[in-house]
Amino acid sequence: MPTPGNGVHQLKRGSIEAVKVLTGLLSRYPDLLDARWLLNIAYMTLGEYPVGVPEQWRIPDERFRSDYDIKKFTDVAGNNLSGGVIAEDFNNDGDPDLMTSGLGFSDPLRYFVNDRFRRV
Repeated sequence: MPTPGNGVHQLKRGSIEAVKVLTGLLSRYPDLLDARWLLNIAYMTLGEYPVGVPEQWRIPDERFRSDYDIKKFTDVAGNNLSGGVIAEDFNNDGDPDLMTSGLGFSDPLRYFVNDRFRRV
């Protein structure tokens, strides 16, 4: 983070709609930190972070930096229409785990515990 280069979406409709929804939500509930975080991510996918984010909801660039270097992941998706991925310590063992999704509605959601990333 932030998402430079290929992280900026070519098909922007989803991110534009996310910005609208999140901005409306934050207008009503300005202290929703998860909505604020997602708003900043949405602007990153549009290539408009940080200047495009309204100042009152902008998260400074340094807040997206991590003390843990997870290295660069190799893109093995094979197309530009892959799902998403979240790297987070879901099981609180101190190691980042992965959750991945596919593009289609019937594609599975997968959870990988960081035990040499075995699939569970």
